[in-house]
Amino acid sequence: MKNIYITLLSLSIFSLVFVACREEESDIFEGTVSNRISKKCTEINEVLLSAPNGWLMNYYPDPEYSGGYNILMAFSGKEDVLMQGDSFFPSGTFPSLYAVEGTQGPILNFNTCNEVLHRLADPSLYYIGEGMRGDIEFVWNRTSENNDTIYFTGKKRGYIVQLVKYQDSDWNSYISKVNTNIDAFSTRFFKNVSITGGETYVVGGYHSVNRSSYTIGIENAKTRDIPERNNVLTFTDKGLNYLIPIKFGEKFVSSFVYDEESKKFNIANEGVEGTMENVNEPSFVFEHARDSILYQSKQSGVSQWVSYLLSDPDPQVFSIMEKIRTKLYNIQPKGSVNMSRLTLYNLNSSYQLGVIANVSVTPDSTTSVLAGYMPLRYKKNTDRTDKIRLESKENTVYGNYKDVIAEECRALTELVAGKIDTGKDYVVMPNYNYTNFILGSCDRNFSVTLNKW
Repeated sequence: MKNIYITLLSLSIFSLVFVACREEESDIFEGTVSNRISKKCTEINEVLLSAPNGWLMNYYPDPEYSGGYNILMAFSGKEDVLMQGDSFFPSGTFPSLYAVEGTQGPILNFNTCNEVLHRLADPSLYYIGEGMRGDIEFVWNRTSENNDTIYFTGKKRGYIVQLVKYQDSDWNSYISKVNTNIDAFSTRFFKNVSITGGETYVVGGYHSVNRSSYTIGIENAKTRDIPERNNVLTFTDKGLNYLIPIKFGEKFVSSFVYDEESKKFNIANEGVEGTMENVNEPSFVFEHARDSILYQSKQSGVSQWVSYLLSDPDPQVFSIMEKIRTKLYNIQPKGSVNMSRLTLYNLNSSYQLGVIANVSVTPDSTTSVLAGYMPLRYKKNTDRTDKIRLESKENTVYGNYKDVIAEECRALTELVAGKIDTGKDYVVMPNYNYTNFILGSCDRNFSVTLNKW
């Protein structure tokens, strides 16, 4: 009997403790999970609406691949947002809808198409199938104590994004300054970086779509591999910032401020002085580069010219190539175009610019056909041993689909080599093995990448 009493007493005490714990938990977590998330969504939306001049998002869609893009956003009403971007986007402001909602946590969702932000997420633009790898849904992380910065993570890609409260009511002024710095940086392929009290280095290859460049180097006047990796960057109203500092000698540099009077970018990192300026040619010569492009190899005892594939083309080349690809798809109702590419090779002692397409004639066979090509001339330049000139030879287009893509072939030719007999100069930059080359333009921000085919 005594044991039964003790057991009943113990159960009663346990029940009281359990109820007390439940009551304590109820005090700590007021309301259901869904109610707490709904409340937090409302709080975040109130912060978004509290910025009379909007928010600035300097957005890196994929920082391992692309640089930052400036987007100004103003939230109004319950679900309206207005956006304006830098020169990567269409000019002007664009409205769309948004929502702050979520079942497992607050998510900022831009749920109708906006010409600015959605341009970075559209898989059909720029890089087919992936686009610029941007997000349109952002998971809330935290808000700063003074509500001037909101931290999100891209739902799909997982990269951190910040919205910083913008202080100026004049969006156009900010965007104009950013675009000025973009234009100043992108006028030439080559840029000399001069460190005060140190050496001069070369930066090249600004990519206007994924906003990256790379360092070009030499070792004891010998060619160094180009590039080891691209350096992604973003532009501001003051100048530009590299996401990861670049090492020039013993100095690390990440920030530059543009000086409109001198047309130079001044290094803004503490403890480092120097400038970066656009130049037509690098400050050093790539030895044996020019003569190593065109050479003969022997296959089965027969001398043949080595051909090259233009890989990772300049955005301007890519745009024209996509038009060619679209046209070739449209004229193959019973088949499909598997691949189109731009090749630069030697035929009869002159370069030929060719667009090659593999066309599926039947479901189980593929026939390689020449879509069309435009002849180019190759000339040596006398002032530098690593410099060449490409010229158009004629306006005639050859190949199976010459009438279909003649306009695009001519546009490619003029882009690479100029009009007939005008010519474009390039500095030839090889890798260690002299098998792959970058031809850097001497008068604009343009390059041709040649990989041995």
